[in-house]
Amino acid sequence: MKVGAFNAKQKAFYADLYLHRDFAELPVAEQRAFLGKQLLAAVDALAVKLKKRKLSYDIASFRSHVELAIQGWTDDHSE
Repeated sequence: MKVGAFNAKQKAFYADLYLHRDFAELPVAEQRAFLGKQLLAAVDALAVKLKKRKLSYDIASFRSHVELAIQGWTDDHSE
């Protein structure tokens, strides 16, 4: 996964996630677990970038909300 630089004009970051073709062959529960871990890694990378640019944001609260969403997504739809 690659998290890009801050775009001041759009006030945004971007993240690119590349999946190996074997990803599609994994059980859905494993796919969701992998995607959840990657999303949290992107949030952690974003936290570092925000701190570096001295931008104020409650990243801990954001991460907590993302974790809850991922948990609900993976728990409710596991096979």
